[in-house]
Amino acid sequence: MNKLLHALIYILLAVTGTMLYFEIQLDKKRQLLGDRNLALENALVELASTIETNSPPRTKLESDQKCRIDISPIEANPEVSIVYSDILDDSYRAHLELNASGPFSWNDAATRLDLRKIYQLDREGKPVPSKVNPGKFEQEGTPMAMLLAELQKRAAAQLDTLKETRKELKATREKIPPIVKKFNDLAKEARADKKTIVDRDATIKELETDKQKLSDDVKNRDRTIADQNTEISSLKQEVQTARDETALKQEELEKAQKKADELDRSLRQCREDLRKAQEALRNSGGVVARGGGTGGATAIMSDGKDKGKIVFCDNDKNFCVVEFHDDALKEMMGDDLSAPLPIGEMIVRRPGADGSLGVVVGRISLKNFTRGTKLVTADILREAKQTDFQPGDIVFPE
Repeated sequence: MNKLLHALIYILLAVTGTMLYFEIQLDKKRQLLGDRNLALENALVELASTIETNSPPRTKLESDQKCRIDISPIEANPEVSIVYSDILDDSYRAHLELNASGPFSWNDAATRLDLRKIYQLDREGKPVPSKVNPGKFEQEGTPMAMLLAELQKRAAAQLDTLKETRKELKATREKIPPIVKKFNDLAKEARADKKTIVDRDATIKELETDKQKLSDDVKNRDRTIADQNTEISSLKQEVQTARDETALKQEELEKAQKKADELDRSLRQCREDLRKAQEALRNSGGVVARGGGTGGATAIMSDGKDKGKIVFCDNDKNFCVVEFHDDALKEMMGDDLSAPLPIGEMIVRRPGADGSLGVVVGRISLKNFTRGTKLVTADILREAKQTDFQPGDIVFPE
């Protein structure tokens, strides 16, 4: 009996060890299956985030969205009949450009829980056996099956949209080469036309310059002709005058033959005098003599004292304004300043920093006195100018 019990115990130990081994292996498989299900679930969630929930509505192009290209020949005729070709027309699938609704969002606890409901459950929460496949459980109509069916449906629709987009891209691409070729041909012609226009513009500019030059030459010649006509008229008048004088002289010659030689010399002398007078008249001009004033004090006292200072000067125009002291004005024009300003020259010095007379800047020639002031205008003598004048320079008599 003991031997039998020992045998049973050994058998139980062996069975228990075997069960423990299978339990350990089953736990590993259970962990692997759980990790695999989680990986598949995460992959489904990520995949669903790339699938749109709805397709964009099918629409046609608006009238302002249609694209037409001018295929009429390019001619120098603005009234040519324009022929257009449609690039984007009603056959264009405009709905492919529209934004569809957003993708599926399954990354929430409720949806993830539905993805884990593989079998249909009865009221007791147990899986319902399959009627079609004996030995298996029913999977139709479960939350996971419904989610996967919707995902597959939307993936197929999105694939159809992708195929349609590829087809439209191919059709659009086939329209591009002729347009590019025409554009390149137009660009080549445009460059040639541009060069022709530039060359013509340069030629026109040269012709306009020549035209302006010829116009100026014509104007100059017209002025020359007018001057020559004026001179001819003057000469004709002189000739007529000479003829009249000659006629008178001829009458006198007829009356007094003895005085012919004298009258002839007189005529020649008159012509010579006339020529000289005309020449003198052409060469002469108005000359205004400069003279000193009369009455009162007409000289500037050379006592070595300064008589005033420069208050304004223009070195470019050699012009300055001098403000004289009262006593200096009285020396030159009398106590009542009624005498004319004496015409004379004065020395201009620039005072030194130590109060000395400094250096000679130049000389001035007095011109005009402004009544009611102490100001006298003067010319800066260019030949005596040592440096540029400055306001504050002192005026001394010679």
